[in-house]
Amino acid sequence: MSPGEHGTPLDREEAIPVTLADGKTIHVRGRVDRIDQHGEEALKQYAVWDYKTGSSWGFEEAQPFQQGRKVQSFLYVAMVGHVIKQEIDPAAEVKYFGFFFPGTKDVGERISWTPKQLAQGREVLQNLCSLIIDGAFLATNNASDCRFCDYLPICGHEIAELAQLKLDNPANDLLEPIRQLRAEE
Repeated sequence: MSPGEHGTPLDREEAIPVTLADGKTIHVRGRVDRIDQHGEEALKQYAVWDYKTGSSWGFEEAQPFQQGRKVQSFLYVAMVGHVIKQEIDPAAEVKYFGFFFPGTKDVGERISWTPKQLAQGREVLQNLCSLIIDGAFLATNNASDCRFCDYLPICGHEIAELAQLKLDNPANDLLEPIRQLRAEE
């Protein structure tokens, strides 16, 4: 993405490769809010932060991926890790990723993970990509996902129940990746 008026040597116009669990690669882009040096300069360790203007509702340290609903944490660790190895040092590493909630609701709350805690992100992304490749775009099977959705008048409240019926049918083998993600609860 274009760095805008405040670019840094870490900005890239081209998409960054991210390797999935099966060894395949996807290319992603994003705009990272903040990268901090972590510890002594010689260690070449970094922390990645994303600012969230809303509340921390729906973010949990124990479940960083929310059954495939949230993958930004893993993507940013992979993207920044790739770029700092190129630009700073091959031994440079991301030590953690976190969300920072500076607003009045959460008054500076931070939720963070280490790359080790986010390692399952490769499998989560692989499952999501498999669904896309196979053309399986299942609506949510959890009605609470619809809580703030602008399309609720179109879909109705029964969309989650209908999606769950599809997931419960073993003949819908294209939905196996989402079954795996939703089984993580």
